[in-house]
Amino acid sequence: MKRLLLPLLPAIMLFPSPLLALDLGVNGTTIVRYEERSVPGFDKKTMVPATQYLGVDLGKAADGHLSFHMYGWGRVDGADQSTPRDSSDAALSYGYLDYQSPKGNADVKVGRQYLYEGGVVEQLDGISARSDLFQQYEGFALSAFAGKPVKTDRVDDHKGDLLAGGRLSYRVAGVTELGLFLTHENGAAAYQYDKSTNSATLVKDSREQAGFDVLYTMNRLVELNGRSLYNLSLKEFAEHSYVITVKPVAGLSLSGSYNQHQFKGYFASASNPFLFKPYDADEEASYGGSASYAVNTATELTADYTYYDRKTKGTSTRIGLGGRLSLLEGKLKTGIDYHRLTAAKGLNSYHEIRGFALYDPGSYYASLDAIAQRYDDPLPYLNTSKIAYEIIASSGYRLKPWLLLSGDLSAGANPQYGDQVKGLFRLTFAYTTTTGGVGR
Repeated sequence: MKRLLLPLLPAIMLFPSPLLALDLGVNGTTIVRYEERSVPGFDKKTMVPATQYLGVDLGKAADGHLSFHMYGWGRVDGADQSTPRDSSDAALSYGYLDYQSPKGNADVKVGRQYLYEGGVVEQLDGISARSDLFQQYEGFALSAFAGKPVKTDRVDDHKGDLLAGGRLSYRVAGVTELGLFLTHENGAAAYQYDKSTNSATLVKDSREQAGFDVLYTMNRLVELNGRSLYNLSLKEFAEHSYVITVKPVAGLSLSGSYNQHQFKGYFASASNPFLFKPYDADEEASYGGSASYAVNTATELTADYTYYDRKTKGTSTRIGLGGRLSLLEGKLKTGIDYHRLTAAKGLNSYHEIRGFALYDPGSYYASLDAIAQRYDDPLPYLNTSKIAYEIIASSGYRLKPWLLLSGDLSAGANPQYGDQVKGLFRLTFAYTTTTGGVGR
């Protein structure tokens, strides 16, 4: 608990009183899950983990410019352990103080936070700031951040002791946004693999990345979104990811995507953060497209295709068709999809079909979801079955506008785990009060 609260201390100490003058929002989900797992060759297990998610938002302090936001979760196992390590666990996803200045569109955050600034996607305990630049040159903005990267690996800490960076951007409202960004992580731990001795040594190094991101729209008919990421230490591009969407006529949407990743470009110089590391010269690329067409207000047809090429695994393709129906004035929604995945190795090739139905008249909902896969070859060392399937039934009732009680029940089987039965109980709430004391 102490470890979880440390990132919040700066925000808690700075937050003013009285709290009664603030807007308050509390949201959360309580989940109790039941699962019977049967793995061939192992004892049957029964798992009953209980997980609580909780978020708190406080706003309208300092003349409406100051707010506080927090979200975290905790889990306790009943019966058999649901994870290999501990029977209980908890984590703080974010907890930060946010000050939004009326001048220059400035925004300052202190505490544990996620960063989504164009091509920058990070999580850190520290400070971040963003502000418009030159008043006479509208559209320019600068953002910067610094702090300690958040540890996400519960077994080994491969994060560094300092994460810092920034982004310079130019934006034309409703048309385009261009960004240049830089990220530096100092002291990142990694395992250096020695092929001659077949051993790994823990080393410390730095991760330095720069990149470019773009968002372009044209009269809502065309949208281009993507980024390129470059590793400065290795002088290698780590990533190119771009998506373009075109809507030529009413009801028709076409999209295409291209992705390329060089694995070593994500790691510290000459290092790799995994003991059993992937081949660091490995790379993958994929491209594809999708289309959706609304025949009318009740019917939609879809199609998609993706081609994958990984240097160490070969090529594969995924192609599919689907349809959606909306009936009873939108209260009943149904759909069916078929996909075929063809891989370089037969055991990864399969046919897949999925169907669903959802009925939601307002005060309650009920749904049925089924998915089945038929593999070309059985998985080795397990059994001769080529079939995997799962059927999930869900239902929920809105006790209050801000309180939903729901549950899931599923049954299925697959070549790896054999027969499975799972159940889930869920209580979700989202309650807010304004300064005037009105709850909703």
